Amino acid sequence: MAMRDGASTRYTFGSVMALFTPRNDDKTTPAADNIVGGIGPFDFSGFADPTKVPFTVKIDSENAVDLEVDLSGASAIGAVTPAELAEALDAAFVAKTLDLDASVDSAGRIKISTTLTTDVPDRVQVYGEGAKVAMFGQGFGMKIVKMDTERTITVSPIVKESETISTTDSKGLDTELITDGYRKGATVSFVDTADDWELLTLIKGGYINEDGEYEAQLPDQSFVSFIAEFYAEQYRKGTNNQGDQTGYVRYLHRNCKGSPTGDSTRERGWMDGNYTFTGVPYTDPADDTMYADFAMAQLTIEEFEALDLANI
Repeated sequence: MAMRDGASTRYTFGSVMALFTPRNDDKTTPAADNIVGGIGPFDFSGFADPTKVPFTVKIDSENAVDLEVDLSGASAIGAVTPAELAEALDAAFVAKTLDLDASVDSAGRIKISTTLTTDVPDRVQVYGEGAKVAMFGQGFGMKIVKMDTERTITVSPIVKESETISTTDSKGLDTELITDGYRKGATVSFVDTADDWELLTLIKGGYINEDGEYEAQLPDQSFVSFIAEFYAEQYRKGTNNQGDQTGYVRYLHRNCKGSPTGDSTRERGWMDGNYTFTGVPYTDPADDTMYADFAMAQLTIEEFEALDLANI
């Protein structure tokens, strides 16, 4: 154990909050100026009223705003183009005085961006049944799933073990090269003590049907790529009262996919949710820059409170 100045020694306590954010449909990182959906055309024929297709927008910790997007002007409601959707979304944004703009990006995808150049928001969410059809959040909706009811989190690195490559000469003597092992990613398992069907859908696949019932994943359904963030408290050495934290640690898993694994018990007692996902390195499609699957950062109390995670 390394020796530390007692005043600077910190101990990290259990997780207090977790966020799970779907990546864009093009696998880029969602941001206020980069909420990217699908290429289309989009089939909105399943909605009873094409003049009231439901979308919801939430900007940082502001109240969520429900939109009724009028797609009646599209040439075919079963094949709405990104340009037609962008025009209808812009009209809805104007009606609700939202500082957002819908457009078609260079790849032909529907895209939503903030119009603000100062006080730019940190997080923009676009979800609801209409957003799913438009492939925001890869069809999940660009909605951040929050969790503050976790019990345990286990992170198991996935590694390429070192290899020993040897040759033996005529005298029976070995010459060997021991290669470096390396990290390939991590498997993360956690227990959530509360029910959360959105988390269930994001991690284990499946969907919520029109009756509000959860349907498990079918073999031809793929998992959503997402970003996972866990936040934990830090305390000083010695005896601390609850609330005496000195700061926080953020654990970031950049490029994750869920798994249907995780036992569920149905008994006379509390039925926890058991979840597993795998994180691997992330390559930004915009410039092919590769980032590690995992990163940590220390936050001051002020920095953590400014995130206002509970109200995102």
